[in-house]
Amino acid sequence: MRGFLFVDKIIMLSFEILIKNKLMAKKLTQKEKRNRGTLKFLNLKILPNNGVSDYIDLLKVLPNFDYRVKVRKNQFVAFTKLTTELDGKILIGNLIEYTSLDPEGYIDLETKESVDSPFNKSIGGNREQAFFYFIPEAHRIVMFKNSKININSVHKYFDTAVNLYFKEKGVTDKEFFIYLIKSDDLIEALEQAYLVTYLKAKLTYTNKDNTKGFTEIFTSSVENSGANAVNVELKTDRGNSLSMEKDSLPRTLTELSKENGEIEARVIEYEGGKIKKINTEEYPLEEQIEYTKNNIFQVIYEKVMSRWRSDDE
Repeated sequence: MRGFLFVDKIIMLSFEILIKNKLMAKKLTQKEKRNRGTLKFLNLKILPNNGVSDYIDLLKVLPNFDYRVKVRKNQFVAFTKLTTELDGKILIGNLIEYTSLDPEGYIDLETKESVDSPFNKSIGGNREQAFFYFIPEAHRIVMFKNSKININSVHKYFDTAVNLYFKEKGVTDKEFFIYLIKSDDLIEALEQAYLVTYLKAKLTYTNKDNTKGFTEIFTSSVENSGANAVNVELKTDRGNSLSMEKDSLPRTLTELSKENGEIEARVIEYEGGKIKKINTEEYPLEEQIEYTKNNIFQVIYEKVMSRWRSDDE
């Protein structure tokens, strides 16, 4: 009898060990589960600046001012919280987007009469939350393509909030610029057009060590002029086209605008076609990554730093 009990105990013990091993394996699998994502990028620039500390200080102070920026009709974005990872190499910002509710815009569905102030005026609706990842060394913001808040709304938030902050604090010796980083598809769209009839560029200077040919000459001239930014407008006569050849001025402006500016262009895509406006927001740079829950911050950091070295611009 004792032998049977002993065998039963061994069987039960083995069963418990098997269950524990399966649970541990399941947890390990969950921890190591690999995810795929697509990243988009914004380039933040403070000109002139004293280095990384200027960007960190700016990002730390913004949540305290509770700026609520209108990004679309009745849609607002606010920056609520900032945390750090990787010993401060990456900052994680918490954003919310919400609908501003008009307290005078409601009716009683039974009586069809207006309802006066059905709720506190500070209440919003349709709240969405998203995170951005800021790498100070490269002054780039990173967001996942499938974020609940569109990167163009984040662009508008920072453009408005930072300039408002500078104005309120009387900052007159610095300027803030923010650009959606664009892909090479923008260049291809202009190269492949039948005619490029118009190009308007707003640019800030970049590190001339990373440029060649006419691009180096142009950026060096802008930087050495003492100007933070330059606006250029190019037009052609009817039936002619701006050149997109290498080292041409239109090509240079377009190349620089990918990360350090914005352009507005008009093209005719084929002979006999109508003039079409090129929207640069349709050509964002997108990068694919694979990550786990445990290494997501390291993967994002390395992706950014491998593309933009720390002393760039």
